[in-house]
This record gives sequence, C-alpha cells and structure tokens, in this order.
Amino acid sequence: MDKIDSVMFDLDGTLWDTRQILADAWTKIINRHGIDVRLTVENLSPLFGNELSYVIRHSVPNSVPQAKIDEVIPELTLAQVWSVRETVPYFYPGIQETFETLSKKVPIIVISNSVVGYIDAFLDSSGTAAYVLDHVCNGDTNLNKAENIKLMKKKHSLHNPLYVGDTQMDCDASRAAGVRFAFASYGFGNTNDFDYCISKLTDLISVVEI
Repeated sequence: MDKIDSVMFDLDGTLWDTRQILADAWTKIINRHGIDVRLTVENLSPLFGNELSYVIRHSVPNSVPQAKIDEVIPELTLAQVWSVRETVPYFYPGIQETFETLSKKVPIIVISNSVVGYIDAFLDSSGTAAYVLDHVCNGDTNLNKAENIKLMKKKHSLHNPLYVGDTQMDCDASRAAGVRFAFASYGFGNTNDFDYCISKLTDLISVVEI
C-alpha cells in the first residue's frame, strides 16, 4: 500500500463537538421566526455533516413551508459561525499534539460541509491554524465533500490522501473521491467500512507512519 502523503479532516464529530452550542443558538432564531421547535443534541446528531439547509429541513415539522426555512437560513448561517466564536466548543483530546506531529510529515487539510467561516472559527479557537495547509467547505465551492476532496487533491498535487471522519457519509465521500478512510470511532456516527479505525486523534500519528 502506498504511503499516505496527506491527511484531510472532517470537522464536526472528528475534531470538535459544537452540537449543544448550535442547538441553543439555532433554536432561539427558529423560535423567533415563529417555528415552534426545540433543537437538541439528540435530534441534530444524525444530521450533522450535511449542509445546513438539509439539517434544518429535517429538524422541523414537515408542516413548516420550505419558503419559511429559506427565510431563516441566512440568519442560521451567520449563527453557525458567531455562536462557536462566542462559546468555546469541546475539542477532542490530542488535537494540538496530533496536528503538530502530523504537519511535520504530511500536509494537513480540513474539509467540511459547513458554511463559510466555520472552519476558520475552528482554526482560531483551537490554535491549529499554523499546522493546516488549506481548508475548504461546501459554502466556499457549493460542492459536496467528495468533490472538495478531489479539489484539494488536485490543487496540492496529492496522490495518496487519508480522509478522517466519523460517519458513513464521510466514508462514502472518501470512497467516491478514491482516497483511504480513517474512521473516528469516538465521533457522532458509525460505519463498518474503513481502512483504519482510530479511537482517539493521536492514533493517527502511528497510522501515518505505516
């Protein structure tokens, strides 16, 4: 098997957990717009990793018109960024050590189905910006995760990236992009299809050395 020449990370459920922060912020906004629903960690968890419009559509009753959701999305988009800047999220242990060590061996890239500014908020609050070569999100390109993986692979002339994520969706994106997949078993989702399985971030250090 060819040596891994880069590591690409999913964000939510892989590097940090912002579910409670976003559930609280989004609930206030949705309620203010007349949609009577309370978002919780439990109902958001299976939806994380999707685009924001998908998350909200599947978090509110079917009786809520799509036009109403479209009306509130811009405010929710802004809230996704400012809320995680105002309140420090939970970072999975070992981020600093893992990023610092890996960055000395291979490029690190963050790829998320998030809105513009969300990855930047992570990099700023986690103190990992200096270790990350590049990042891209759905909000930047309007492309799905598989296409963004391909985009980064081509942009940086990479041959054997490893994508690290915590859901079946991340696995599917990796397969569609033709890259290896490391499953973060501590995250939000589950899958039995992976090339590597890690129980903590620092496990990646030995994976990349293989």
